Amino acid sequence: RRAQPRAPRLLSLPVATPPGAPAPPQEAPAAPPAGAAGAQAAGAPAAPADATVAGVLEAAEGPQWATTYVRFRAHAAKVRTLMEEMERRAAHSPEYASLLQECYACYFSQRLQLLSPHLRAAIDAAVAASARQQQQQQQQQQQQQQQQQQQQQQQNGSALPAAGGETDGSSGSELAALVRACAAFVMRACAAEYELYGHFFTRRDDGLPAMVESLSGIFYDPLRPLLIKQTELDVLIELCEIFRVEILED
Repeated sequence: RRAQPRAPRLLSLPVATPPGAPAPPQEAPAAPPAGAAGAQAAGAPAAPADATVAGVLEAAEGPQWATTYVRFRAHAAKVRTLMEEMERRAAHSPEYASLLQECYACYFSQRLQLLSPHLRAAIDAAVAASARQQQQQQQQQQQQQQQQQQQQQQQNGSALPAAGGETDGSSGSELAALVRACAAFVMRACAAEYELYGHFFTRRDDGLPAMVESLSGIFYDPLRPLLIKQTELDVLIELCEIFRVEILED
């Protein structure tokens, strides 16, 4: 039997633009999504819209977070053998010392690229959840005050002046809970990084404290505006105790 002739392929060639004619419009790159979708694109799993601070941070430490450690540990044994020999030779050879420093720098760079977007997205989502909880509490307080005013008006038979927006200090307690939860979240990440580093290297490099400091900056940046706005002395004292006892000592 004779083979059937194949249909010729049509090649899509770019159409040349005549001189003097305007160039065809190009599609602009899609902007990164904002809000929860942006956090998910940055590496953190999307949390429900009504999630609490603890729920947001717990979702951030899910299977996707554990995968970043499992994949590294799977190759740690082979790499550690090579790093041990390189660290031994680096004590007597400037060439090996320079190569070892490049290995350190590459390792810390890769870890920061994986961790930074995830931590930042998780803390931003926790801050948003705390603000949402605080707003809901304020609305509930206003509703309770209005109900109390209506009951007093019915009992006294006369109009009473509206309340001046009194609060029970829930905003301060919410801020302290947010700082404590985010600090514990970042500290667990730093502890995991210290442990993972030990699977690859036997010597401690100065880049490890520098990486931990970079991760601490992710915790500091979104919370600093909230701390500056706080004026209640009791809340500031509680925050100082959290930083001094629960964070710096650990």
